[in-house]
Parts: sequence; structure tokens; C-alpha cells
Amino acid sequence: MFKFIVLTGICLCIAILTVAFVKLPIKYIIRDLFAKEMPLETVQNVDLNRYQGTWFSAYEFYAWFQAGCKCTKAEYLLTDSGKVEVKNSCYRDGNLVTATAIAWPINKGDNSKLYVQFRAPFKGKYYILSIDEDYQHVLVGTPDRNYLWILSRTKTIDENTFKEFKAKAEELGFDSSRFLKVNHECSRSD
Repeated sequence: MFKFIVLTGICLCIAILTVAFVKLPIKYIIRDLFAKEMPLETVQNVDLNRYQGTWFSAYEFYAWFQAGCKCTKAEYLLTDSGKVEVKNSCYRDGNLVTATAIAWPINKGDNSKLYVQFRAPFKGKYYILSIDEDYQHVLVGTPDRNYLWILSRTKTIDENTFKEFKAKAEELGFDSSRFLKVNHECSRSD
């Protein structure tokens, strides 16, 4: 028990120092550190060959690591080892910001639940909650219900598609009122 208390104290100190130097919103970091996961239903089968490629974020929950971003997109590339190379990008304050990661199935044979690791040893969970049969629109989120994205192969989605994904999110226990529409109006100066 003593080791757990010390480890928790060290993690909190690191988080506070990180916030102090990087100016991240502490309430979201603390929320993430102590978030509780709940069971979350995902799609039955995901073909990673069809899933790879470029996806634009059409709607998303606020994420401290994406604060101030516009023209947000993700590019996925399936590797020979079965893992997925991830490149997320957006424009923030006129600068292109990118983050690269690697993703892999949490459970062998289930491509709907993935670990995503941007920096070792930290990894997050990426659950594919709903996807259309043509692999044009997808709903992805985290089992703690803190993060949720509607991704599309195009920069915008129609109102009916948004309503369908919003209803699915509510059915799965997400607060759909937290959805923010992503701004995709970018010029060369962005």
C-alpha cells in the first residue's frame, strides 16, 4: 500500500510540473489520471486494410491535447507487422502540429479495440464504436467516456450522419452535448 501511495504522489507531482511548464489545463489531466473505465460495446469486425488512410475529424469532444486545433486529421497506415502507424495533424496558431504514434489490437483478433502509444510508456485506448459499411464515417472513443470523435473521409458530414452518430454515442453512455464541430477552414497562413 505504501508503494502505491508513493507512486501516486510521484505521478501527481509529475503531472503538476508538466502543467506548470506546458500550461495544460490541470482539471483535464487530473480527470484523465483518475478516470474509471466502463464496459463499452464496439463494432464486431474492423478491416484495418480498409480503415487505413486519411480521416478528418468532423466533430469531437474537447481534448486538452487538441486545444486550439483546426483542420484536424488522422492518417493511418497498416504495417507488415499488423500494427498501425498513426499521424495526427492540425493547425494551431498558424503552425502545422503533428503527433505520431503506433497502434495495435488490445486483444488478438479484435481490431475494434486498440492501444495507441504516442510516447512510451504511456498508451491510451482507441475503441471503434460505429462504422458505416463503406468505411466513410466512424465513431471512435475511449472507455472512460472522456473522449469521442466522429471521423470522416471528407472534411464535413451531413446532418443525418451526425444525428445517427450522436444517437449512438448517447446509447453508449456518452454526453453528446459535448460534441464540438471541427473548423476545417484553413488557408496557407494556417
